[in-house]
Amino acid sequence: MGWVELTEGPDGLRSRATQLSGQADAFAARLSSLLAQIAAVEAGSPQGVSDDYARAFNTNYNKPTDGGPLHEAIDNQARDLGPEATTIGNALSAGATDYEIGDLQAENDINSVI
Repeated sequence: MGWVELTEGPDGLRSRATQLSGQADAFAARLSSLLAQIAAVEAGSPQGVSDDYARAFNTNYNKPTDGGPLHEAIDNQARDLGPEATTIGNALSAGATDYEIGDLQAENDINSVI
């Protein structure tokens, strides 16, 4: 497990986390559009269907994986990136808040015994 140096403090981390979440949302929206465009192109079978090159392409493109055909598995993994990055951004923001609250509680505890 790694570590994070809070050079900008909790507010800086929350700011970066908000940026990450925002970029993740923008990525997810753009990806959805791109995947729709790819599906539209795929519908026309631009690679062909009957020659050796088309058969080789289709064999690789539709190669079975644990997540379905290779191209679908890649699409699904790409779709997961946005929500996962948003989750990371939200967790970082919550962690910064928890850090700050813990720091304040520790300060109050120390001051109560002094």
